[in-house]
Amino acid sequence: MRNASRCLSLILLWAAWSAIVAGPAETKPDQLPLDVTIDEALSHGVSRCAAAAWTGYGLARARGIAKQYVPGRPFDAKAAETFALELESRRALVQAWSDLKASDPDCEDRYLDRLVAVRDAGFLAEYVWKLLHSASWSERPAGLKQAEFDAWAKDSLRDHRVETRAWVRVGSPGGKKPGGG
Repeated sequence: MRNASRCLSLILLWAAWSAIVAGPAETKPDQLPLDVTIDEALSHGVSRCAAAAWTGYGLARARGIAKQYVPGRPFDAKAAETFALELESRRALVQAWSDLKASDPDCEDRYLDRLVAVRDAGFLAEYVWKLLHSASWSERPAGLKQAEFDAWAKDSLRDHRVETRAWVRVGSPGGKKPGGG
């Protein structure tokens, strides 16, 4: 029963992802075309659980980028890449992974398990700021516990490598979808 439930959850997540990606090649003038891509390597074996979690990350990013779009105004995709967007997307990733692991303990992914540990230790914002920092993030968020994170990470994230396995590409408003539609 647990595997059937897990399979249904994965199918629903993939269906939601497909609906976004497989939309019309042309968008309306007031829409921002977005393309969510998930790492192909995740489509095999137990990585399907990770693929479902990364789909949640990609959808959260797409939703966050779309919220910043104002029809009729030029859209700067680089400016949309904010600390808040990455933090919320990683939160969605951790939550999706936690939910999947709760429904199917056989789901395995070292990176995602470590990211849950970062969240559980209360350092997700610090993790994002330090390890995923972008040059476009000009202002340091208030309240970061960077020294505490660094001390915790020294042992807890030894040999850790940051992963990003889902991406969002932005097309031109009212034009073809990214990648030619």
